[in-house]
Amino acid sequence: MVEGKYKGQENGRTLLPPMPWQNFKNIKEEDLRAMYMYFKTF
Repeated sequence: MVEGKYKGQENGRTLLPPMPWQNFKNIKEEDLRAMYMYFKTF
């Protein structure tokens, strides 16, 4: 999510719109984990 790569794979393709990964590239690991836990509640 922070590197804009498909499934975080180093050689993976870049994420395509509408995924705004550029907005998340500087997010803290703690905040990213909190978002993950929140999304799992759906």
